[in-house]
Amino acid sequence: MNNPIKTKIENCESCNRCISYCPIHANKMEKDKNGHIKVNIVGERCIQCGKCVNVCKHGARYFLDDTDVFFNDVKKYDMAVIIAPALLHNFKNYKNLIGYLKSIGVKLVYDISFGADITTWGYLKLYENNLNRSVIAQPCPVIVNYIEHYEPTLIQYLAPVHSPALCAATYLKKYKFFSGRIAMFSPCIAKEAEFVDPNTNSYVNYNVTTKKIKEYLEKHKINLSNYPAEEFDNISPNLGFTFSRPGGLRENVDFYTNSALWIKQVEGIDHDLKYLNEFKNRVKNRKPIPQLVDILNCPHGCNYGTGTAEEVDSDDVDYATNQKKKQFLTGEEQRKAYLEDENNKSLFEMFDNELNPGDFKRNYNDKSLIIKERESKKYIDPVTKANEIEKIYSILDKDTEVKRNHNCNACGFHTCNNFVKAVVSKKSLIEACFYYSNAIIHRSFKEIKQHLNANLTKVETKLTAIDENQSTLHDIARNINLISINASIEAASAGTYGKGFTVVASEIKKLADKSKNVMVATSKSNNEIKEQLNILKGQLIEELVTSDKLIMTD
Repeated sequence: MNNPIKTKIENCESCNRCISYCPIHANKMEKDKNGHIKVNIVGERCIQCGKCVNVCKHGARYFLDDTDVFFNDVKKYDMAVIIAPALLHNFKNYKNLIGYLKSIGVKLVYDISFGADITTWGYLKLYENNLNRSVIAQPCPVIVNYIEHYEPTLIQYLAPVHSPALCAATYLKKYKFFSGRIAMFSPCIAKEAEFVDPNTNSYVNYNVTTKKIKEYLEKHKINLSNYPAEEFDNISPNLGFTFSRPGGLRENVDFYTNSALWIKQVEGIDHDLKYLNEFKNRVKNRKPIPQLVDILNCPHGCNYGTGTAEEVDSDDVDYATNQKKKQFLTGEEQRKAYLEDENNKSLFEMFDNELNPGDFKRNYNDKSLIIKERESKKYIDPVTKANEIEKIYSILDKDTEVKRNHNCNACGFHTCNNFVKAVVSKKSLIEACFYYSNAIIHRSFKEIKQHLNANLTKVETKLTAIDENQSTLHDIARNINLISINASIEAASAGTYGKGFTVVASEIKKLADKSKNVMVATSKSNNEIKEQLNILKGQLIEELVTSDKLIMTD
């Protein structure tokens, strides 16, 4: 599975947010060529939920789609575009977008709301002969990715009906006989995984996300208001446009079954995974389970999908959807009288007459073996693993239960136990432990204090020795001065014969005075050095102690 989520490794600051928020631990910590810790994505484990892209504050996680390839290929191939309902909320002038697409050569533009109606029709067919059947909805590719890779026992519960996008593409291929290429303008990073899956027949060739479309139009200075407003090429849909908001599938099924089914609605990947585990356990314990689980990766539905810019207020989206729903319901009531003419058929009656449910059937594969095979190469027997875990705890200086449950989550693994296991399995590095790093810094400060004290003591010893030597020199200078005085007395006593000796006595006195002055200056300097040294010593030790306390309490 090609992963559209990428890592710009030079931007990674190893803040570990991607590790912390990833629901299935699809990240690996490693050092770059300069020895800096970085976090990379493990593509084969990723379910493409997009959480790491959203939470990264450093621009290290980003995604790619097919926008540039699509706009290049539209000049070469016959092209149809299917547009997700979410895009209609993100582009207020979407009709001008249709006009622009037609101007650059796109042959057909379909509203995926029409495909959503086919999806709803397919779900209703499932319950015609088995009302007690339990199904996990599959329009969200992230949910399919997760189940196929991590919960293969739930594959049998995935709805055997294509998503709205694939239903629209299948309709174009099989019923409109479109032989060209199809691009989806989508709100979702993960749609590419669905399109390249062998079970979807390669009907959709490009995943072009809302965010990247806007960037493309801005980059190429394309003003949509310069293009005519045009309508979709498909017939008007029923309630399929509600699929893009939370519970949209539920709204449709409730409408057509008069709320006869037990439908569970779940949004947000963390809630999703927790619920799917609960669902699995209920199956195992033979407890009642919902007939339909309407489940989406994005907390606010596809309108705020991973491939959107999220620029629209949720209330505006809901209001617009509700208004459109009211118009449909009003029109439906009016249409009932009109449909007395047997030549006019409702949309679902048309599906019954013209569509083969088998054309819209989705199959799935157990892909957990891919992960299991890779993990088996890293297998560590339980005894060795237990020993390795203890070794890591020892290095971390976590020798008590309190220390082993510090659980600060700076490493991103939420608990010390999870982190140590990640280190043993080579998914993380021991340096990522904040407690461990603090201990190293604490030891470093301790060593600095010891070295500082030792060096300062050496300096003080040297100054003391200088003081002692200076005292000796002072005695010598005093003796020289006494010799000078005695020489002067002797020279005076000698009279004329002592004149030469007087000169010598005078020079000796000068030497004595000079020595005295040097000794006084040196003594003053030494005292000043000692005073400044003591001040500096106090300040440095105070700073080290303060910094150490701050680090250990962070």
